[in-house]
Amino acid sequence: MKIDFEKIVSIDLKGNLLFSIAPDFNRRFMITSWNSGMRFYVYTEDGWLEEETDTGLMLVCDENIDLYNEPISLFLKQLPQELIELVKPYRYRQFSLLQLISQQPQLFDIFKHSSNLFWMLVVEAENRHWNKLTIGSILQQKREFIIEKLINIKCKKRVRFIQKLVFYKHIHCEFRMIKKALKADEIVTAFDHWKSIPIQAILVVIDFPYFLKTLILENEVNSAKSLMSHQIRFRKYKGIVDDIGLIADTMGNNLTDRYKAHIYDARALKRLHVNWITRFNHSNEFIQFLLSQVDENEMIQNEFNIQSLSSSDRNFPVEKLSFPLCPLGNATFIMQIKNNFELLLEGLTMKHCVGSCAQHALKGQSYYYKIISPQRATLELTYNQGKFNIKQFKLAHNQTPSALSYQAIHAWMTN
Repeated sequence: MKIDFEKIVSIDLKGNLLFSIAPDFNRRFMITSWNSGMRFYVYTEDGWLEEETDTGLMLVCDENIDLYNEPISLFLKQLPQELIELVKPYRYRQFSLLQLISQQPQLFDIFKHSSNLFWMLVVEAENRHWNKLTIGSILQQKREFIIEKLINIKCKKRVRFIQKLVFYKHIHCEFRMIKKALKADEIVTAFDHWKSIPIQAILVVIDFPYFLKTLILENEVNSAKSLMSHQIRFRKYKGIVDDIGLIADTMGNNLTDRYKAHIYDARALKRLHVNWITRFNHSNEFIQFLLSQVDENEMIQNEFNIQSLSSSDRNFPVEKLSFPLCPLGNATFIMQIKNNFELLLEGLTMKHCVGSCAQHALKGQSYYYKIISPQRATLELTYNQGKFNIKQFKLAHNQTPSALSYQAIHAWMTN
């Protein structure tokens, strides 16, 4: 927590910081001076009683530095300036870090050289109920031994891994992610060649293991952006990768690890996606098979142009498979795609990969629609908890529809 500077804050002649977070209820607290070990006291009916707990206070943080009043400034002047700069990024358990070094000054050099590992052990100490003397004795051991205390694995490679970590806010969820990553040999090994390792990259590979050894992970991760923004971005990338895999599987191809080498940034991934869509839609056997199954009037209605297509290898099923009907029905310019042949034709016409999604429709996981107006588009709906949701809504070449088109779809869905 942060001190509310509008509350009562003062410093006594001994350098102790006194403050109150609820003056009306006489809730008073004291942090003793740096030389006295920054001990935390709570005022009770029996006087000042020491509590062995982390206050949650961030005495040192960039966003508050200009707001410090005189008592806070005087209190911080007792701390070594070098320590203030080193401890500033650590939000979670910052008070424990300061208190531990205040009470055991010999630990300062360890913190300077292994601050990330130091912080992780202090956080872990809360779970293990270690006292400060126990923490101090562990920190004075070799770093491999400290790692072993954290995860029961002794490894120099993991020491280097922690040293190269660049945290976002040094909060508890980041600690949990790193601890999980440290237990996975494949993650630790994959980052061995990185000069620095943003915590955002760890989040990505934990949630989406496919990107573990891809260049897109190095090129697209930005240590200045939030964990959530990376999660959203790579979830989208994973959707594209899954799409490519589905297309390849439909065509009887196996995507090997060599395809990862082509995924070095978002543009390259999109280009690879387009190439697989084109390969799928332009298959010569696919075209001949589709022509034998789809009504000529429907070909004309879809503005199908066979002259623009090239050939490729493909083995196709001969069975027409009908999809479950959507309870929403149809409208004048909104028509459900009723079987796998119509879905293939839709993908071919719109130059996207919807033709490879027949299994989703057959299982009732999704309903697909051909939209004629206000824009020619393809719509994918899902049904969850009694409500229809738009999963995908795309123009030709996966372009985004206009706001007017979205309004028309929502009006039809809620009518």
